[in-house]
Amino acid sequence: QKFMAELEAGVDEALDEYAEYLQDNNDIDNIHELASMLEASVDEDLRMQFIVNEDMPKSDMWMYAEALTGEDEDGKRVTDIVIYLNEKNLEGVYGPKTFKKILMRLVSHELVHKGQHSRIDDLDRMASGYQKAAGAKNPREWKRKYLRDPHELQAYGETLAQEIADTEDPQATIRNPESYMDLLPTYASFRDVFPRNSKQIRALLKYTADYLPDYA
Repeated sequence: QKFMAELEAGVDEALDEYAEYLQDNNDIDNIHELASMLEASVDEDLRMQFIVNEDMPKSDMWMYAEALTGEDEDGKRVTDIVIYLNEKNLEGVYGPKTFKKILMRLVSHELVHKGQHSRIDDLDRMASGYQKAAGAKNPREWKRKYLRDPHELQAYGETLAQEIADTEDPQATIRNPESYMDLLPTYASFRDVFPRNSKQIRALLKYTADYLPDYA
């Protein structure tokens, strides 16, 4: 995919530059510098933003993302993909290979949402998975409401396809994901809140099967 190829070129350039920065600064991370390098290296036509989250995150995630769709000054529908870098989770543990893998998969996930948005006439009337989960009484309920959103099921199906493609035998893995739970964090996350034979798990695996040929 052209978008991902162009993104990868920019990310590689930024991470090489950051490696030089670390070498010159006693290997001490500066996530603001990293974000600035990514902003400068990634083609602006891709409409990517990199924002540093300085607050203490609620999880150990290095980063998270969202696709924001609206109109530009000419009234044309556009989608910005925003990457939030969790500063406190990255400092001292950053590694370029892991960082790039997480980043590319996050963007790939958000591109699914971008495609979904392009097919919706009135986005203002569409509630996102996050919006549907608002008001949940506890973290588990929030997770259930968020993950059962149809748009999230499709996007996470794409993410799971990439995880399955990384396994030794992808076809065996997709036939019996229960046996490979420790290799499939996305599947494990869904199984944490949905039964094995639930309609959400069935929908997730259907999307995964559709995306798998793109990666395996």
